[in-house]
Amino acid sequence: GYVRSVAIQQGLPIDRKSLQSLGQRLIEENVNQFCENVLKSNDLLESNYFILDGIRHGSVLSYFKSNYPLIFIYVTASYETLRSRLEVRGEAELIDSLHTEPTEMEVEGILKDQADLIVSGEFSIEDQIAKIKLALSSYTT
Repeated sequence: GYVRSVAIQQGLPIDRKSLQSLGQRLIEENVNQFCENVLKSNDLLESNYFILDGIRHGSVLSYFKSNYPLIFIYVTASYETLRSRLEVRGEAELIDSLHTEPTEMEVEGILKDQADLIVSGEFSIEDQIAKIKLALSSYTT
């Protein structure tokens, strides 16, 4: 993604904690520019529809809600599921940061409340997609 490409250009580490720190700094410097750069880096500025994965800041969500038609889907998962997924990826040590890292706390506290749809990550991908498709059908004409 965009933050990873900035890290590489600046010769910075690309581990999760470093990318979160860099993303936080870029957002604090200029959230509007950050959001436009995310779209630009993915050739999405002229797109009518796009999916953004991993919105983790209320200011970023506010920007997109103010400037684009947006349906915000929040995927939730239990502590056990998150831990298991992190273990599979070899990142088990990150589980504690989900409740202490400011960005992660913002996700659970602020973003979840602004969701148009909340989907449980406890179910299969197929079940999640089916629920999202059903919900999105009410948004289309």
